[in-house]
Amino acid sequence: MARPTKQQRRTRRRNKKNRQEKAKMRRLQKILEIAHTCPALDDFIASLDTKEITRLIGIFCCPPEQYLCTERILREHGHPGYLCLKAEIQGDRTPCGDTKVRAWTSAVKRECETDDKFKIVIGVVRQPPTGDSDSDTIDRWSEVISAVHELGHAEDMEKGINFRVGQAFDIANAEYYAHQFACRLLQERNMVMGLVTYLSIAVCPMVRCESQSTSDAAKRFMESEEYRNYLRMIPKGLRRQFAMPDAPSTEENHKDH
Repeated sequence: MARPTKQQRRTRRRNKKNRQEKAKMRRLQKILEIAHTCPALDDFIASLDTKEITRLIGIFCCPPEQYLCTERILREHGHPGYLCLKAEIQGDRTPCGDTKVRAWTSAVKRECETDDKFKIVIGVVRQPPTGDSDSDTIDRWSEVISAVHELGHAEDMEKGINFRVGQAFDIANAEYYAHQFACRLLQERNMVMGLVTYLSIAVCPMVRCESQSTSDAAKRFMESEEYRNYLRMIPKGLRRQFAMPDAPSTEENHKDH
């Protein structure tokens, strides 16, 4: 069989590159199509398997003005008589620039009980619609990934890994744990757009956060092998934006297996 000529080899390479580019565009188009199919927050919360987090009272949605109003939210949802427990925090809590805080996790207990009987509450701020389709879609996805992140903190509290009621805890370790939990759950559910949103909002920008603890957690997570595995879910055309700032692109340094 005759060997292909130089021109034939060049044509084959060009055709292969064209096929690869078309495949990449199809993947990107799929991302854009599913971007506007974000699950409703209430439906998503209802679908979560939280049986193993036995202390969890619930995940409650609230308007922006009720942010951190845990006791009030519990009363309004039929759980009166709870008090929030205070925690001693190790690490810098400097605000992260103009990042929107959309959710929180609280440890609570009934007035007549000891701290070791604590329960867990997650609150998620529901942003009012703006009328702009793209902006509202980002808000909906942000609410979903915020709930997932806080569920990671809830599991942490349940297991007493980084959060221990009555003891100091380290923000950096707690945030790192929540990043791992959130991305693992999104991967298990094959929620590509959820993962893209999570990395875009909750991880990559935090590398430059004014809070040293939050920044350290994001950097450590982005340098982990788990992070590189999560990136493989994302079409190659989008991976460059999730590389560590001022570092070589993950797309260039890590090939798919």
